[in-house]
Amino acid sequence: MLNQVFLSYRRENEAHVGRVRALAEELRRRGLPVVFDEFYLAAKPEGPDEKWSRWCINQAKDSACVLMVGSSGWYAAFADPRSAGPDEGRGAAAEASVIQEQLYQMKWITDRHRVVLLDAGDIQGLPVEISGWRR
Repeated sequence: MLNQVFLSYRRENEAHVGRVRALAEELRRRGLPVVFDEFYLAAKPEGPDEKWSRWCINQAKDSACVLMVGSSGWYAAFADPRSAGPDEGRGAAAEASVIQEQLYQMKWITDRHRVVLLDAGDIQGLPVEISGWRR
């Protein structure tokens, strides 16, 4: 298990990415080791040696803490990982698939996974399976 906080989110629009970036920066300021795709790209512009989908899967599998940043697109990926279009959302879909399997194996009781809502409207569509968790 890697001692890091992984932010699982779907790149829906620039405003949403900006909110996720602000969260990542705040967590980093507080001394937490944060894994955020834009931080990774800043350090390694060519991207991961493995495919992005494999990188996403590995982060979701191996991080000590996974923060699922709530949004309608992330919820769609959680409900059906095949919902990702050909050019968007595939990383979130890969992560959501791994997260679902982890939660199933944990009988939906976890201290590793949390939902984060960055906008009041992001509660709309929150999947019932994770709606009762502390946010």
